[in-house]
Amino acid sequence: MTDFARMASEVWTGIGVGDFANQLKPMLEEAGLRNEEERRIVIELGKWAKPELRAQSINRVSAPVKPISAVASDLETSFSREQLDGLQGRVRAELESEGGRVEMIVA
Repeated sequence: MTDFARMASEVWTGIGVGDFANQLKPMLEEAGLRNEEERRIVIELGKWAKPELRAQSINRVSAPVKPISAVASDLETSFSREQLDGLQGRVRAELESEGGRVEMIVA
């Protein structure tokens, strides 16, 4: 999960999006919305998720790894082609064996 998060961050920076999750509230305010409230929610994934949500959480997190890796392969990142090619399988295996957590930012 750490490699996926780092790779995604490098891709967002590389395509000029930046850290949009942490900039969501200021972006909404700049667009004219007022009184926006920001909440941060920790979501448990894979092994740590509720049994009925385990498979779904693994699929939802690992599914975008391959297309984001494809974008990363066209950018200058700290990942080799081999690392990018194997990332989806590593993320999936890690979620199944160790679980994970992700922070969701809602504004």
